[in-house]
Amino acid sequence: MPKINTGPKLRLNSAGVWEITWTESGRSKRASTRTKDRAVALQVLSGFLNGRSETLDQPVLFSSVWSDYMTEHVELRCATPARVRNSGALLLSSFKDRDVRDIKPSDIQRHVADRISGRIGTDGKVKPSTVRLELEHMKAAINHAIKHRRLASTDAPIIELPAKAPPRDKWLDEEQEADLLAKLEALTAREGRVNRVHLFTAIALNTASRKRAIETLRWAKVDLDARLIDFRDATIQKTKKRRVPVPISDRLLPLLVRARQENPDGEFVLGNTSFISHAFEAAMKKLGYPWVTPHVLRHTWGTLAARAGKDMFEIAGVMGDNVTTVQANYLHHHSDHLRSAVERGKIRA
Repeated sequence: MPKINTGPKLRLNSAGVWEITWTESGRSKRASTRTKDRAVALQVLSGFLNGRSETLDQPVLFSSVWSDYMTEHVELRCATPARVRNSGALLLSSFKDRDVRDIKPSDIQRHVADRISGRIGTDGKVKPSTVRLELEHMKAAINHAIKHRRLASTDAPIIELPAKAPPRDKWLDEEQEADLLAKLEALTAREGRVNRVHLFTAIALNTASRKRAIETLRWAKVDLDARLIDFRDATIQKTKKRRVPVPISDRLLPLLVRARQENPDGEFVLGNTSFISHAFEAAMKKLGYPWVTPHVLRHTWGTLAARAGKDMFEIAGVMGDNVTTVQANYLHHHSDHLRSAVERGKIRA
């Protein structure tokens, strides 16, 4: 007995977009109306019922794709939505009113050239690696549209990413680290209270934690008696950039105690959660370390720990990375790396 065909009818999908669903020979079929407005969806359905399937062929504007991605994913699940928003502003300047299906590789190449040359954006000339990150956000937004059936995978544009930047191996040696901390301590002494950049830098150099984890660290997560900082945050989605509990070192403890005494009722360790980038950059230039970034502080901890002969598993535990990543980045700094290979045994006289 042949199966009965049903539909078409409207149905909301998980993303809140109206779809037309029906069955043919027992097989379920669907077509997106590409709208969240039920009145518009009804018009599309009417055209579909009248055999005018071209009504479904509405433009898939990049501005809509990006807006959906931001509201349905980034703002809800991303740990650093501001960075993605910045990428969006730059991408929209090139593709805002473009149908995603009509974006060609040459359009992507033109955007890359305009970003690198400084014709797009207010940050002047940028590195290809910066544009690569922005295009990765663009690909993620398009994949989000495909996942929610607003765009067919066969209609997705080809986005060729600029080459990855070579890995940077910048770090402070023991003497530079001591000098930088001494200069920051002098800055705190002049101001009469713990300087925010000083506190941030000290935490980073003693815990290897990432910038945003420190910026958003609450005093409730700092146990001065047990000497432990718990950087984990249940309110953000877990990513491969894990946040972990880290013991408080002897040299960090006095500064944290003083900071708490100066701000006994404060919620956040740094006073607030505002980005420290500009203040940090200005301080590093003033103190003679213009090449030092927050990530250099994290890399410094990993490098000095490896040079001191610390176990790779322990380094990975503090940094919140897997051992494979830590070995790739820091094993060549380890004091015992390849020693057994060159020490083939005692040479007889």
